Amino acid sequence: MGKEASRLVEEWLEFARDLLVAKQSGEAVGRSERFLQFKDEVDASFLYRFVEALNQTQQEMRFTTKPTISLEVLTIKMAQPQTSATPRAMEAPSSEEVEQLQQQLAQLRQQMAALMQGGSVPSSQPAPPKPVAKAPKASFKPNVSAVNKILMEATKEDIEKVRDLWGDLLSCLTPQQRALMNQAQPVAAGPNGFVMQFMYEHICGLAETTVGFHEEVQGHLERLGGYSGTFVGVTSEQWQQIRSDFVLERKKNKEGEAVSHVTEAPVVEEPISQEEQQFKQKVQDTIELFGEEFVQIEE
Repeated sequence: MGKEASRLVEEWLEFARDLLVAKQSGEAVGRSERFLQFKDEVDASFLYRFVEALNQTQQEMRFTTKPTISLEVLTIKMAQPQTSATPRAMEAPSSEEVEQLQQQLAQLRQQMAALMQGGSVPSSQPAPPKPVAKAPKASFKPNVSAVNKILMEATKEDIEKVRDLWGDLLSCLTPQQRALMNQAQPVAAGPNGFVMQFMYEHICGLAETTVGFHEEVQGHLERLGGYSGTFVGVTSEQWQQIRSDFVLERKKNKEGEAVSHVTEAPVVEEPISQEEQQFKQKVQDTIELFGEEFVQIEE
């Protein structure tokens, strides 16, 4: 039904276009004589309004699951008579307006007389108000502790589950909510929540501060796939910094744990070359950045 409704709107657009062309040129290639008679019966203003309404309806139908409702709204809209307000210039001026014009004319005469005598022109305009400095808009600050908590519990299975549900989640949202999520993507996920990266800071702020949006996303994910976590929003730049800090902090903690577990009789290991030390360090850094499941070491 959606394709049939879209096709009907396209045919109406072509019909209105041919009518406008016929009204300008007087010819209608591929149309009947009745079509040429009809072009004289319809006003051009109605056709322009019809085309504008069709374009708007066509855009709305792309984001709705019931295109027939959009067609019904279009029919009701076009059935309404077009009202045009009486131009202000055609109305007779009021007595107050006449009095104001007379006062302005008297002021202009005084200024012209002062100029003729070489004096200064008295200013009748008040001094412009001083511009008020606007307070700088506060930038969006992410919840770093919540992001780190998700990263501590993050698993490959959880992020794959959220990404698999992503398309179904977008289809459940309203057009306004979907607009917030178009430039977002999940980048890390644990059992109790996931990190969502946004391209633009103001969009990220809107998604974080919109009342009830977190709960609605969580409800859809739980209904679609049994995932009960909600999101924490960050921008692209903030995500790179938070992730880098998290990896460095984990590395420091691991080194501290290694020192605290040294026994009184340590095992003597054979010395290794500098090349082997550099290779092991690169392998360790790669595992920390991408995870053991994505790294394969070949001798």
